Amino acid sequence: MKLTRHRIFSWILPLLGVALVGWYYAEGSGRDKRPAEQAALQPVTTAFLPTHENGGWGYIIYVNGKKFIHQDRIPGIPGKQPFLSEEDAVKVANLVEKKIKAGLPLPAVSIEEMQALGVQGLSGLGPVAPQ
Repeated sequence: MKLTRHRIFSWILPLLGVALVGWYYAEGSGRDKRPAEQAALQPVTTAFLPTHENGGWGYIIYVNGKKFIHQDRIPGIPGKQPFLSEEDAVKVANLVEKKIKAGLPLPAVSIEEMQALGVQGLSGLGPVAPQ
């Protein structure tokens, strides 16, 4: 059986069409997007829960009812140092919550921001924020 140009195209074009439709639905579903990107694309409702662990404090942030961030240590510093007080964990959780609601895909917190909030346990790390 001789393959003609017509027969080749009659098989290739439908296969390409099916592949393109599959790719379109896979991209549109958001299954391959990271949680931060998904949160930025949808209405955000947040809640946080202070946690007492590792001899100190941390927090969990929920976005649209799902766990989004479990922070059991002070972010951005070496080691595994938890927050020294529940109040410090709450201050940073509030800041992260504001960043999530503002649509930031990666709500990172800098040492300078934590110093400005008065978080304890940051001495000797970066510039001291003006009071």
